[in-house]
Amino acid sequence: MTYVDMLKSNKMLSSLNIILMSVVAVFSSANNYITILLVSALQRKSSISFFSLVGFEVVICIICYSCSNFSGYFIEKQIQEYLSNIRLKLFKSTFTQKDSVDISDLQNNSINNLQQLGKEYFFSFFTILSGMINIVMIFFTVSSINIWLSLFILITASTTVASSKIFSDKIAQVVKNESCAKGVLIKEVANWIPTLALTREYKKEKVVYKNILYQSSKLEDAKISKSKITESNNFFIDNISNIVETMLLIFVAYLIYRNTLKIGVYAAVGSFLYSTLGSIKSISSSLSQIKGSSFIRKEINQKLQVNKAQEYKSLNDFNILRCTDLSVHFKNGETIKYPNFSIKKGEKVLLVGDSGVGKSTLLKVILGLEKKATGNVDFISSAGEKFIPNLDEIGYISQTSVLLPGSIRDNITMFSHDRNTTNKTNEYVKKMCFSVDISSFSEGLDTQIKSNDENWLSGGQKQKIILIRNSMFDRPIFLIDEATSAIDEAARVQVIKEFLNTSATVLWIEHNLSKKITNLFDRQIYLRK
Repeated sequence: MTYVDMLKSNKMLSSLNIILMSVVAVFSSANNYITILLVSALQRKSSISFFSLVGFEVVICIICYSCSNFSGYFIEKQIQEYLSNIRLKLFKSTFTQKDSVDISDLQNNSINNLQQLGKEYFFSFFTILSGMINIVMIFFTVSSINIWLSLFILITASTTVASSKIFSDKIAQVVKNESCAKGVLIKEVANWIPTLALTREYKKEKVVYKNILYQSSKLEDAKISKSKITESNNFFIDNISNIVETMLLIFVAYLIYRNTLKIGVYAAVGSFLYSTLGSIKSISSSLSQIKGSSFIRKEINQKLQVNKAQEYKSLNDFNILRCTDLSVHFKNGETIKYPNFSIKKGEKVLLVGDSGVGKSTLLKVILGLEKKATGNVDFISSAGEKFIPNLDEIGYISQTSVLLPGSIRDNITMFSHDRNTTNKTNEYVKKMCFSVDISSFSEGLDTQIKSNDENWLSGGQKQKIILIRNSMFDRPIFLIDEATSAIDEAARVQVIKEFLNTSATVLWIEHNLSKKITNLFDRQIYLRK
């Protein structure tokens, strides 16, 4: 993620912006140069030349300001388009990663940090580019007047820009501190929001305020510190610019005194000087901002990195799942050790054991989601060879019922609406004992799920929707964690029976099952502490 990538992302806009900035620089220099001709016309007392030049100057100003405004619009358009693409890549990167997602971190990067990058990195780049074009144009214009004057402007400009590096490291640090403080505050709010009902019940809202306000004060301190360093940098650059301005005016006065320059040049130099110093200050400030944004760029670039794709083999060729010497070590010192076991293709296995023996953790180990695990989870092909499977082909139903914004039908079909899918949906709704539930909804399967009201659907209804969804899509392996705990006993038997009526391999965790249900499975694996 660099300004080069941004320029390449929309070459037409990039070219247009560079052209507009060049036009502004050319006409701005021409406008300043006209000052010399105006003074000369006054000295000659040529009113026709004077008013003609004034009219020409007005036209140039209109063109210059118009191009400048258009350039500002197109620059912002290009930056926001590129940031939108980066935001999409961030979401894609988050979507493909197996690790748990920190929502507050994603929010901070996709909103706060990207907008800060837009202002302090990408917009600063265009500011530097515009300033450099302007200085180059002024250099060539002034060179036509006096080469020594142009060299003096070039040297002082380079010196002023170089001096901006004095505060660059400090600015980088305060920008980093501000970004971190924003992230911490967002996380703190995210942590406390789910507890509002509980804190209201016990009248402990002061605890919430105290913790959130504490992190808020940290962000305020970071912003104040950033403002202090930024203003110190601006103060330093302003004083350097004032010194340069004084030196340049003295140098011009000396050249006029030596009759090297005409008196009209002195009037024009003020305009050239103002334009040059403005560009120098903008470049210096922008360089500091770019250096300051390095931490944010590095962090987002890391988020955009996607692991190199391995060559996965489809699980359709899987014959045996073998787990050996598996154990999981936790930070509190606890270790869970699992027995060695194998599951053949097509087997329906019930995983049982007391609470806390690590049944749910075992499913995560098989899915590659448990980073603290040691041992081997091997997938053996029909040829007897181990292979690296595409774990995304495994159907995993966790204890938490996750429903998407949309209708019940959308949640079952995953937004597929062809005739075959519709018929299949109606079939599984009947098989999974969901018809009675659907008939109680005014819009049936097209009823919209109210994501903001968790109690709108019962736990059993949510579980049925998820089980029907998974039954609709063929998977070679299913790992299921207490997927019927909220379904009534009569429907539970029918639902599990229908779900197991598949050629897929199933490893199912469930508690308090009747003998009628346990008999539906081929065998059981019992875990002990």
